[in-house]
Amino acid sequence: MDKDVSKHIKKLLEDGSLLTKDNNDLPSVDFDFSEETVLITGAAGTIGSGLTKLLLDCPFKNLILLDNAESPLYYLQKELEAYQKPNIHFVLTDIRDEDSMQELFSEFKPSLIFHTAAYKHVPMMEANPYEAVKLNILATTFLADLALINNTQKFVFISTDKAVNPISIMGLTKRICERYLMDLNSKNETKFLITRFGNIIGSNGSLIPLFEKQLELGRPLTVTSPEVTRYFIDKLRACQHILEISNEAHWKHALFTF
Repeated sequence: MDKDVSKHIKKLLEDGSLLTKDNNDLPSVDFDFSEETVLITGAAGTIGSGLTKLLLDCPFKNLILLDNAESPLYYLQKELEAYQKPNIHFVLTDIRDEDSMQELFSEFKPSLIFHTAAYKHVPMMEANPYEAVKLNILATTFLADLALINNTQKFVFISTDKAVNPISIMGLTKRICERYLMDLNSKNETKFLITRFGNIIGSNGSLIPLFEKQLELGRPLTVTSPEVTRYFIDKLRACQHILEISNEAHWKHALFTF
């Protein structure tokens, strides 16, 4: 790619705030989770870590941060040490390990779950559909069943706009989970809430970091189609919406699209 063209495209992205690393315009969150034992799956990921950092400003009974990625979870643990909160627990395990998950529920009895763990990269899931099914569907439905058995009050599932009329394996796995949770929602006291987002700006392996890297190397920007449309939301704003939804006492609907 021509250097002048590369600089011009990068300037357009920066002017549109798409390359902004931090968003200081968000109001601080002030939600009360003082009676909640909160479990975040995929806690070291983009949404999981974003929720964690916002929750640090809120009172909570216990916060269980679960991930199967050792290094990212370790880095998150070291980052949070400065806050000196004794009621944060770091759990290195896989939500596909049923024995481990049953033991976790028995020990902590989470009352609020933010389920962010998932495989999300569309091309990778097209090439590995069975892995998508094992994590995105089977592990999610098992986690939901555990929530019911253990009388969890709220279960917040992070879905995607790709679940709307899905044409990809990833989108289809998310849609199947949505249908499963909505069916449970009509029969049980545990409240299942579903949030759909488009592209989270700056999330691991997402479009904008890819564009940044391509611009740095002077390579062409890759798009799937000239007609493609992308919808973006800032990571912290997405996490703020998730907390708002989970903190509301009563909702007329269980599905929220942003």
